[in-house]
Amino acid sequence: MQKILAECEPNALDCVLLVMPHADSDWAAYLESAQDCVRNIARAIAVDTDCVVVLPPNAQNDDAARQNLLGALATHPRVHALFAPTNDTWARDFAPLCAQKGDSPVLLKYRFNAWGEKFESTLDNELAFVLEKQGLWRCPLAQSALVLEGGSIECNGEGTLLTTASCLLHKRRNPHLGKAQIEEWLRAELGARQILWLTHGFLQGDDTDCHIDNLARFLDSRTIAYVGCEDKDDVHYESLQKMREELRGFRDCAGNPFTLVALPFCEPLFYEGERLPASYANFLMLQNRILLPTFGSERDKEAQRILQQHTSREVVPIDCQVLLRQHGGLHCMSMQFVRGTITLHNLKRF
Repeated sequence: MQKILAECEPNALDCVLLVMPHADSDWAAYLESAQDCVRNIARAIAVDTDCVVVLPPNAQNDDAARQNLLGALATHPRVHALFAPTNDTWARDFAPLCAQKGDSPVLLKYRFNAWGEKFESTLDNELAFVLEKQGLWRCPLAQSALVLEGGSIECNGEGTLLTTASCLLHKRRNPHLGKAQIEEWLRAELGARQILWLTHGFLQGDDTDCHIDNLARFLDSRTIAYVGCEDKDDVHYESLQKMREELRGFRDCAGNPFTLVALPFCEPLFYEGERLPASYANFLMLQNRILLPTFGSERDKEAQRILQQHTSREVVPIDCQVLLRQHGGLHCMSMQFVRGTITLHNLKRF
């Protein structure tokens, strides 16, 4: 049987993959700030976990360019550089997913079409194969015909998969498949015993058609942290209240209700007149720590405090305001890989 490895499970991590923003992308207008944010994320990961950062190919033979991109991390023993062309930086959605088949790990490569063909994505969709040629993957890379983004699914490690209908059933992803057929894929390839569909919940500015990693996340197999909203005047209030009621009605595979943890709703943040999709649910779970995105908000510390009350992992805040300008967050930027999936000793040190 094949089963996806849930982020909330106590898996032994090999590394986390990041993709550095570059000048030939939508980050160009505030590139230095975006790169600085990614360096801060890499630095936090590298406290106790290896980090692979994909850099643009023109930095491969240019020591000055590589030093400019990585800064002090260029000589960090847990930070490794690879070089490949990319359209953008959202590794969560175009990097492979870690799964287990029998006793062996396997990487699942899904098709990526930039959230329903909203943007150019050819290079991002090919990244996993480029990294395979560079010797990064230690285990088989299994290719699927399904269009699926890592940020669109959330698993608890015990058979439950949580997702949103607006994303997985979007007609510009898998137009030939209905709900029942998509569920068949998820059961067969990800080992899902049940699929829980949220039909409510959204964030203005999120162009992924409501990825679950901006709305509700498993802290462990029985606990869901979700974005709450108590401001009746906010445009999100009604939808997020209905989402909460849906979550209250969900049960795990044994028939037990989940423990729900409401995360604060960040006050409205704007860039160039556009409301940004700030979400404290967009955190990254590492083996012993949780990296929490913060936004220069008075609610940052409240989110950290609430999250820390419901996990044994240390909650580490990281300022991710600049990532919101491209409608994403910390979890969107990263993809974790468990032991047995990565071959770090193949990577060249500089």
